[in-house]
Amino acid sequence: MVTHPQVLEAVVIDSDDIPGSKRLVAYVVTRSKSEIKGQLRSFVKQKLPDYMIPSAFVVLDALPLTPNGKLDRRNLPKPDQTRPDIEANYVAPQTEVERRIAAVWEEVLHLENIGIHDHFFEIGGHSLLATQIISRLRQVLQMDLSVRTLFEAPTIARFAEYCEIIHATVQGLQHSFDTSDGEYEEIEI
Repeated sequence: MVTHPQVLEAVVIDSDDIPGSKRLVAYVVTRSKSEIKGQLRSFVKQKLPDYMIPSAFVVLDALPLTPNGKLDRRNLPKPDQTRPDIEANYVAPQTEVERRIAAVWEEVLHLENIGIHDHFFEIGGHSLLATQIISRLRQVLQMDLSVRTLFEAPTIARFAEYCEIIHATVQGLQHSFDTSDGEYEEIEI
C-alpha cells in the first residue's frame, strides 16, 4: 500500500473493534485529503488475494505514536461503520435464498443492508468468518456447503445461484429415482 503514489505511511492491523470478530483495518497517511479509500482498495486488490485486503481504510493526518516513537495502537480510531457507497450500489435480496444468505451475513459481519452484489471480503469478511457463515448456512439452507464455495462465489447473488443449482440438481436426482416401475431413468447433469 505504501507503494501507492498518494500514500506517505500505512499500517494494517488485526482489529477487534467489532466484539467477537477480528478484521484487517488499514490506517493510512496520504499526500492529499481527497477521497482515496476506493482507490486504495482497487490498488491493493491488484496486489493481494481477497482475504488479505483490509475491510476498512482509515485516512489519518498522522499515525499516533507513543513517546518511544512506536505506533500507539490504543489511539488508533475505530473505523467508520457507515458505508457511503450503499445508497448508490445497494441491490436488495430478491429471492428467499438470497434473503436467508443476507441475514446470515448481516448477523456474522455485524452489518446492515448487505446487498446481493457486495463482496464478502470487501465488507469485512475473512477466512474465520467464512467458516462461521458456512456453518450457519448449512443449517439455514439445509445444504452441504464448503468454505471454498464462499471463496469462489463471494457475493450473495453468486452464492445463491450456486445453491439454487445444487438444489435443482438434487431435486432432479431424487425425481429420477422416484419412478413407479422401479426402473432407472437416464438423466443429464
